[in-house]
Amino acid sequence: MGNAATFKLVKAELNTTVLEAQKEFAAFVVDTTNLSLLEACTDLVSQIRGTFIIIEDKGATLLCEELGKLLNELPIEELTLQSNRGKKLGEIITQSFIFIGRYLEYLEVNTASRPELLISEINQVRQGRGLTLLKDSHFYNYTLPGLMKPRALLPFKFDANTQKLLRRYRHMYQSAFLKLLKGYRTHIALQYMARATSQLDKLAANTKVAPLFWVATATLDVLIKEQAEIGKNRKLMFSQIDKRIKALIDVGESEFHKPPSSDLMKELLFNLALCKGSSPLADKIVQIYKMPSPGVTESELAEQKSLLSSPGASVMQSVSVALNEEILTVKQLVNQAATAVSTDELDPKALVQALNKVSDILNIVGLISPGNVLKQQSKMASSWSPSNLPDQIQLMAVADAVLYAESAIHRLQQGGSIGETTDHVASAAKAQLHSAKMILIDESQTGIVQAKRAIGSYFESQSDPLHLTNVKTILNLVRGGLIFLESDDAVDVLEQCMAFIENRLVKSNDQLDDSTVDYLADALSGLEFYLESMLNESKPDAALLALAKEAIEHL
Repeated sequence: MGNAATFKLVKAELNTTVLEAQKEFAAFVVDTTNLSLLEACTDLVSQIRGTFIIIEDKGATLLCEELGKLLNELPIEELTLQSNRGKKLGEIITQSFIFIGRYLEYLEVNTASRPELLISEINQVRQGRGLTLLKDSHFYNYTLPGLMKPRALLPFKFDANTQKLLRRYRHMYQSAFLKLLKGYRTHIALQYMARATSQLDKLAANTKVAPLFWVATATLDVLIKEQAEIGKNRKLMFSQIDKRIKALIDVGESEFHKPPSSDLMKELLFNLALCKGSSPLADKIVQIYKMPSPGVTESELAEQKSLLSSPGASVMQSVSVALNEEILTVKQLVNQAATAVSTDELDPKALVQALNKVSDILNIVGLISPGNVLKQQSKMASSWSPSNLPDQIQLMAVADAVLYAESAIHRLQQGGSIGETTDHVASAAKAQLHSAKMILIDESQTGIVQAKRAIGSYFESQSDPLHLTNVKTILNLVRGGLIFLESDDAVDVLEQCMAFIENRLVKSNDQLDDSTVDYLADALSGLEFYLESMLNESKPDAALLALAKEAIEHL
């Protein structure tokens, strides 16, 4: 927004106008025969738009413009009949007014607003109008000067092996992308996608499509480092890359000599520019493409978006964080009671207060069953005294209730159902098992990452064996984890990797060609992402393990 001083003068009037427009539309929904109500609402939106033009707020101006057009195009019959489309359009318009009101409150405390913050809301209105969505780079004033990339050392070669690798890396990219769409831990999915695009960059060499994969790899890398939120537009951007990879497979060699879409390249470069400074490669690309600063960083946008986000979601997240802290206090008090060697160390009053506090909060947010279970344990704990010490059965009952509450809080954090369940012991056991499984998988993934890093250092140091000293020990620990997780096929793949590292690198110190190094990296990366799929699905993704097996066959 360009004119903060003017906003302060018109804010009160602007807020009144928004509320009036919202009121007129609500009245029209009740009586759709009264077209004067719709006309008054449309005029008020036009007035709001004019005010935003004066205060030089591009994002809000465009939102009001799109909203005004939707009101003019509104299918009144569908709104009257309350068809699915009619209901949806009514919700979009109502939500837009609510958003504008919240946006005005936001501007009171942050006048340095960015138009990019309103892209999502603008797209909601455009979707209602049946139009294509605006890209995140819509307000970024930049024209792509051409396609550039440092020249590859090896020439482009299209043969049967290239086609095989294309299918392989598309499978790798697509598997990770599907995990991203499902909302699983995005940083792992992005890492696997980046691995695929970096390999595709090598295959494309100096062809016209190569800059797409070069820039995509750098963009994925900085989004990982920034821990960026992957919204709808970014998912659409990644889906376009997937479509281009598919075209390379379907069409063949000629497709490599077609340049990528300028819009897609601009979108990738915009995301890269938001994260400038996150990696040397990103900074190099920004310099080569002579990109101006967007005027805001990824972290700044994320911070401002959180202020504009729905209060319901943010409140729930805050509640879950607070509950976790209270649960930790309860656990400490239960442990203290269990290890008390004298009555002086027993503090049942503090435990009762902590249990009641967590129980009350759980009931407020709708987690009635775990709240009631904790309340029952609180009543039992209130009877403890120097003459009535808790026995092991009572302490276990409290511990089970706490685990049950913890599992319910975990569902709250994940945005899952907060519905009732009566078997709190089974639920607690399941939560405990899931927690142990997560820890084991995380440690196994960390082990693979450490091994990959050590192997990378080995090759970078001209085969210095010192870098491989701990690799066998690390991978043996990973192997133990896989055995515990009962993943025999993954154990087999890992053992083959370990044998290759031991025989070809440690003992023989062989000089490997680049393709063999890539196959080893693909096998380990496949295992890493297979472990990730074990976290999020009842059945791990066998296709990911198949990719690792295929890579092993080339070693």
